[in-house]
Amino acid sequence: MWLFGKKEKNVGKPNIDRLNDQCMECSSCKEIFIFSEFTPLAIENCPACEAPLFVPYRVFDYWLYKPLGGGGMGSVYQAISALEASKEFAVKILPRNKKED
Repeated sequence: MWLFGKKEKNVGKPNIDRLNDQCMECSSCKEIFIFSEFTPLAIENCPACEAPLFVPYRVFDYWLYKPLGGGGMGSVYQAISALEASKEFAVKILPRNKKED
């Protein structure tokens, strides 16, 4: 998958318990790190191997963990529910200037 000009390895569904603990596993080196110190919904480099990683973000009961697409009317992310971790969802986030539209 290409993320903003950088190739990222295929991202599988993250571990919900780790996400709830603000941790994630690097898809390249498998190192576990705390993501709360990074910018949510941004591409950051893994502290251990420098591989590009997408930083997850929680919106209500949904963890957004992979960008699927975006445009002028918002961005769509692959997500899992903190309440139903076995299911996957697509969540659309509207731009702030369109929130009343």
